[in-house]
Formats: sequence, C-alpha cells, structure tokens
Amino acid sequence: NCFVTPRCSPVFSSKNTVVERVAKESALRNQKNSDVWNSKSTKIGMFSSNNTVIVFTHNSARLRRRIGTKAVPLAELQGFTEEMVMIERSLGTSKFMSVASWPPRGIQQGDELAQEAPGYMLADADRLAAQEVVDGGLDIRVYQGRVTEGFSANARVILKAYPSRSASSLTSDLLATNELVTYAALQPDDTVLSPFLCKLLGGFTATQGLTRGEQWLVFRDDGTVTAAEYAAQAAAASSQGIAVGQGEFWDQFDDFRPLGRRKSFIRVILFQVMRGLLFLHSNDRAHQSLGPNSVVLSTVEERDVRTLQVRLQDLAFAVDVSPQALQDLEDRRQRERLTRMQELASDLWQRADSAGATSSDERRLFALADDIYAAGLMVAYLAFVSMSDFGTVDGLSLLKLFEGTFRLDIEATRDFCAADLRWAKSVDFLDENGRAGWELLQMMLNPDWEKRPTCEEVIAHRFFSA
Repeated sequence: NCFVTPRCSPVFSSKNTVVERVAKESALRNQKNSDVWNSKSTKIGMFSSNNTVIVFTHNSARLRRRIGTKAVPLAELQGFTEEMVMIERSLGTSKFMSVASWPPRGIQQGDELAQEAPGYMLADADRLAAQEVVDGGLDIRVYQGRVTEGFSANARVILKAYPSRSASSLTSDLLATNELVTYAALQPDDTVLSPFLCKLLGGFTATQGLTRGEQWLVFRDDGTVTAAEYAAQAAAASSQGIAVGQGEFWDQFDDFRPLGRRKSFIRVILFQVMRGLLFLHSNDRAHQSLGPNSVVLSTVEERDVRTLQVRLQDLAFAVDVSPQALQDLEDRRQRERLTRMQELASDLWQRADSAGATSSDERRLFALADDIYAAGLMVAYLAFVSMSDFGTVDGLSLLKLFEGTFRLDIEATRDFCAADLRWAKSVDFLDENGRAGWELLQMMLNPDWEKRPTCEEVIAHRFFSA
C-alpha cells in the first residue's frame, strides 16, 4: 500500500505452517480427534497451524477451528484443484513491506521520545519520519480467471497465489492461513456476508509443476481496480479537467460538473470503506493493512457513482481482537509462548504497550483505533492524490507531510497546502461544509489513540452528508 505502517516484524522466529494432503477418509476414522474432520469425500486438503485446523474436500468443506479438544465450525468453503480453475490474465504482484524504523505515533511538540522510542530525542524526529521501508521478501501473485468444473463452473474468480516454502520466507504459509481463517470467520454463511467485503470461495494447494507447494486462495471476482489505481486515473483526469471514464454531454459547457462527480465518488468510496471496517470491527477483527491497494472498486466510471460497490480485501494481517483471543494472548505472553499466528501481530502489541494499552480491553480498542488511523490516512490520500495535479503528490510524501513535517497538526498542514496552487482543488474539497474534511482528519489522525472516533462516529460525520 502507498501508506506503509508497521504491521509485522522484518524477521519471524517461527517455523512455517504446513499444507498437507490426506488421502483416505478411512485413515481419519481411527484418529482420536476424528470429530474434527467432517468429510464424506475420499480426499481432503488441510491447512494446519497450532490450534487452527482448516479442512477442504473436493466438493464442499466445513472449515473448523480446534481450540484444545473443542472443534468449532467456521464456514462452508468449496475445495478446488489446479484442474478446476483457468488463469486468463495476470493482475500483477502483491507485496508487503516492513518498516524498519518509524516515528512513534503521537509525537507532541516539546516532548521527549524516550518512552515511545528509547534512545531518540525530539531532534531526531525528522530523521525518524523518513521511515526506512524494506521489502518484506514475499511476492504474492494475483490472477483473474474462471472456474471450469463443478457447480461454480464458468464463474469469474480472482486467484491469489502464495509462494511455497522453498521459494519464499517462512511467513508465506502463515499469511495464507491467517487470511483464510479470517475470511472464514467473517463469512460463516451467506446470511451474514457483508457487501463491503470480498468473498472467499475456497482454495487449494498446487501439487504439480513449478507451482508445487503454493497455496492458492480463490475469491469471487468483485472487481480488479483498486482505490490506488482509481486515484492515479483521477489525478490525470483532474489535470485535464475531465471525468474518469465516459463523461456527460454537459461537461463540455461546465468544468465543475466532472469535479463535482469526483467529489461524490470519493465520498462514496470512503463511506463504504468505513462500512466494511465497521463490519470487521463488529466481528472482532482489526484489518491492520488498510490502504488504497486493499480497497477494490466495481467501477471507476464516475458517472456510475450510484451503482459503485466498494469492498475490502487483503486480510492476511488481520488480527483477532475477541475477548477470548486477547485473553489467550495475555496468558501466552506471560509464559513467553506465543503461537505463530500471534507472532504476526507482535508489532501491533508492542506499539500498544508503548502507548499504555496493557489490559485486554485497552489492546482491543488500540487495535481498532489503529485501523481508524489508517482509514484517516486513506481519506487524505484520496482527497489529495485524486484531486491534485498528476504527479504532484503521492502516498509516502503525504505521510511525511502529515506525520513528519507537521506532526499531525492538521490546521498547520491545511495552511501549508492552501499555499500550493497545485493542491487547491484538494484543499477546497476538504474545506466544504465548514471544513468538514479537515475536521474529520483531525479526529481520525488524533495523536491520542483514545480520542479517535469509532467507525460509527466516522460514518455519521457531516463530511459524508455534504
């Protein structure tokens, strides 16, 4: 994502999770915990990671989580094989990045950074604000294709391929398993499926050829254009004074018509992003990698804003913040025996500790507030990149401007941006309705995580009623 925030440690001291194939159902009947495996097929695939077990059959599967000796059903997913899907075109490669050094969020003028960043003083803040970003060492390939067999035959799908153990770092299987478990928990059946979240259909493990050992997740094709790609197209259109996609007849007589639709389009994107984030938070999940590239749009035609559908994706770094999960985290931290899944969120909990969020309830609120902060950065990203002249601003420069140069002083940031004519449209957009946009940014990017709004409060803000 263009806005990079610390989500994971650069190095994980853990063994990889394993994807195994179990051949015969009869072999499972003799196992002590045979109630975990609920399959009528003769062949199943299994993702396993400590206390999490995920089972696929060839036709349909029940996904189960085993906590101790208790098996809890999570969702029904479809099992796939390589022969059941056809790749039509590549959509590129998805990467994650690690932040090797980063300024603690919440820097205040006159404060020392000793507690939040041991060894650093305020004079070092500008150097810290540069953020050393390194490649996370994992390339996840994304394809568009279709199903060729089964009851989903001819369905359009998005395929995400996680590298095998031999071709990647040890985080690959962990991220694939975490994304799978998270989606399963959020879509136990179609009655609770959120329209603001991409739908996972199932997955498989490649067993042949160069892709042998890779874990593939199969998603319904809910769109291929991300909010970052839309912002780039909108910036080019803003420079020319035209609409993204096909314009309308009266646009040639009124330059403000395309701009007005763009403002509405951006508001709808952000509104539906917050609806999706609200669904995650209501189900005790923190996204933890929210950004322009983790939001997919059904269309970029700005005149079709009334039919625009926005969905969240990329839940590989999502964190379970339910009371049970946080209690288990607390117990294991005291014994210094974190599970591999819990290690994925180790950076989040380190930042929570440094911010004074030590109890389970406080850690939950901190994780949700961290998502709100990321959503606030996305508000700034779409407002500036989409509305400004092409090439004059990008995600990292905005991040440095807000966090580094002005240290989250939104009023000072606004005055600085207003003096640059290249950003005039963006400033005017955030100035509408009594500077509602800047007010929303001040709330969402508040240095004090306890004072940030909830998803419900953001959705009800007057910025979206303009």
